[in-house]
Amino acid sequence: MTDEDIDKETFRKLFCEAAERLNLTDVQISEHFSASIPTAKRWRSGASAPMPGVRKIIIEAINALEKKDENDQGCP
Repeated sequence: MTDEDIDKETFRKLFCEAAERLNLTDVQISEHFSASIPTAKRWRSGASAPMPGVRKIIIEAINALEKKDENDQGCP
């Protein structure tokens, strides 16, 4: 996937879906990605998005969090 593949709307959709699956709050998002809480809210609403090169990094990081969450839910 190249940076151009993730436009603002695609980012918003992927970001929101993943954040919802992981039950991430705006506070958790802001802490994890070193962004302000208002920025996390704007990402969710689609009012803004990170720079194109950063969008890919954030989506990859969320995917890694999802994989970690799946692994953590396995048998003890």
